[in-house]
Amino acid sequence: MRRILAGISCGAVGLLIAMVVKMLMPLFKRRDLTGLAMMVLVFVAIGLLQAVLLVTVPVSIGLTFFMRRRAPA
Repeated sequence: MRRILAGISCGAVGLLIAMVVKMLMPLFKRRDLTGLAMMVLVFVAIGLLQAVLLVTVPVSIGLTFFMRRRAPA
């Protein structure tokens, strides 16, 4: 059973890495620094702080508010 779960976890990590690469490619192409900063913040929140919603939700709401405010009408 341990080997089965180890194999499944390796597959899950591979899918996670593939998804991160798919999400990063458009950000690199557009040179979107805000999006890249948000990705880094989410990574830190998940990996180190283990407080994903506590950190990322207020930051993403604030970024969206300020980006819409700056955008020409």
